[in-house]
Amino acid sequence: ISLSLSQPVAEQAQRVRKILGISLDQQIRWRSDDTALKVWRSSLESFGVFVFKAPFKQKDISGFCLPDPKFPIIYLNNSTTKTRQIFSLFHELGHLLLHVKGLSRFDPEYIDRLPEDMARLERFCNAFAAEILIPADDFALQIKSWPFKVDEIEDFRLEELALRYGVSREAILRKFLDQGRVNLQTYQQKVHYWAS
Repeated sequence: ISLSLSQPVAEQAQRVRKILGISLDQQIRWRSDDTALKVWRSSLESFGVFVFKAPFKQKDISGFCLPDPKFPIIYLNNSTTKTRQIFSLFHELGHLLLHVKGLSRFDPEYIDRLPEDMARLERFCNAFAAEILIPADDFALQIKSWPFKVDEIEDFRLEELALRYGVSREAILRKFLDQGRVNLQTYQQKVHYWAS
């Protein structure tokens, strides 16, 4: 399996998800971050990706990967939340399928400080992870009655969506940010508030 930066992310994510054999219906039924992480991890391991977990001394890093034709490795910082580990798992899978070493950081603004080619790669891997975990078609159905701008939306509504997909509220809000439906300042304020 290979990914391409020049192909639509959603199509590639759907293809990978189909290969992994986990339907959205299965994912929605898990209702536990712990279960979600175990099943996603097991699915990747069944295809030959070695997934390890350990607490990192570098607290700003949530995961990294080492591509190899026979022994590809993803390493997750297990001192982070389960939802963060799940997102990092798929961010790093994106790197592996692009055949490039990767590193996931907590600070989303670090991407803006990277050279443009590296920033493009990181944005792609974030979008790939988000699309695997929160398929755009289903997401659009779930939010069709929501206002276009969601800056003032109550946190409990974001939490409900996060629970549906087994992701963090930050991942849900990031989807809205990527769609231009929440401003960057609101996104950053909420993420910092949730992290405190």
